[in-house]
Amino acid sequence: MLKRVYKVELENKIKILYAENKELPIVSFAIGFDTGSYLDPIGKEGLFYLTSNLIDKGSNLYSSYSIREFFDSLGAKFNIITSKNFLIFKILCKAEDFEKIVDFLENILFYPSFDEVEIDKEKDAIISEILQDEDEPEAIISKKFYEVLYKDTPLYHPVDGYVNTIREISKSDIENFYREKILGRKVFVAGSGYLNFDKFLKKFEKLFKNYKVLSDNYPEIKKNKTERKILIIKKRVNQVFLRIGHFSIKRKDKNFHYLIISNYILGGGAFASRLFNKIRNELGFVYSIYSKFNTLDPFIGSYSYIFQTSENNFKDALKKLVEEIKKFKLKGATKRELSDAKGFYKGYIPRELETYSQVTNHLLSALQYGLKHSYVFETLKKILDTKIENLNTFIKNFYDYENLSGVILVPNEYDFSFLRNIFSQHTFEVL
Repeated sequence: MLKRVYKVELENKIKILYAENKELPIVSFAIGFDTGSYLDPIGKEGLFYLTSNLIDKGSNLYSSYSIREFFDSLGAKFNIITSKNFLIFKILCKAEDFEKIVDFLENILFYPSFDEVEIDKEKDAIISEILQDEDEPEAIISKKFYEVLYKDTPLYHPVDGYVNTIREISKSDIENFYREKILGRKVFVAGSGYLNFDKFLKKFEKLFKNYKVLSDNYPEIKKNKTERKILIIKKRVNQVFLRIGHFSIKRKDKNFHYLIISNYILGGGAFASRLFNKIRNELGFVYSIYSKFNTLDPFIGSYSYIFQTSENNFKDALKKLVEEIKKFKLKGATKRELSDAKGFYKGYIPRELETYSQVTNHLLSALQYGLKHSYVFETLKKILDTKIENLNTFIKNFYDYENLSGVILVPNEYDFSFLRNIFSQHTFEVL
């Protein structure tokens, strides 16, 4: 699917990557804005999320219903994706509809109405989502994990904000944020499909001919060392939920392939991982357990361990988790584990480029992280060329069993005093 890739940078610094492929008469493309919830003002957390959700809720020419009807009538898929560090508009359509869709998108992008009625409706919807999340243990520990790890930084708060901050957002807040913090940021365009590149390029040259980047600066985040803090949340539940971890590395880091391999071996490889096989299969201490890393470039990302277990098994499960992390750090992976990981990724990575949408996602990531368009194959080569001694050096330096921070959600009457023996150097907060 990456047989012919074109790369262009427009005069206004907008970067475009496009993979031409004539197999099917469809086109997938994505427009990424270098923005995110990290730009939310203090006291207006959720402003980015609310603003982004309103973009397709009406323009100076079309109502929210008309916008949905337009894409539905063409059988096209249109999605807006928000995160802490990016905003993406994704389209999948028939090649014959590409030009009319881009023309239609121009009005949505540059002339959103931000109608008061739609603002109120979207506020109510977001507040409803937030309140619903307060009854979902997995959502609670996910949001609170970032509040603990990224405390006192622009990355600490949930993308969707808080009930009280959503209510404080005004129409002028939305209009100013959209103009300065979304349309004022760098733009990346990625695509793949049936169209000739010249035709694809001309439409985006026209779309962004008057676009100007107002700012591409980032707030400084000096925090790169994990604080020793455990947040205990008491809820009316009959199980224990845990998410703890530490800071990770950036996507562009030269050692990123070691992170991919080691995470697969320790906890990211599902049934093939150490944590699952030892703590779930052999000992039966947990219902589920895994590890994961999140990239947040240009900021440092996170690495976390997540499990769910019964009240009776929590103490043993936690002690075993810390023990396994320590063992992994001090003794490293085995040659067999490395070989198995290589075998997995040798089959897995090529399958990530089988569809037009997958190729578009790949090319957009290349632009976002400042990587070559062929980075996925370069990453695979690095994985296959990895030597066990180099991998274990990374494991020794990266993994940390002493400076873990995070969140534990427990039943209201649960006695968690034993945690002070496991995390003897940590501070505790109870909600």
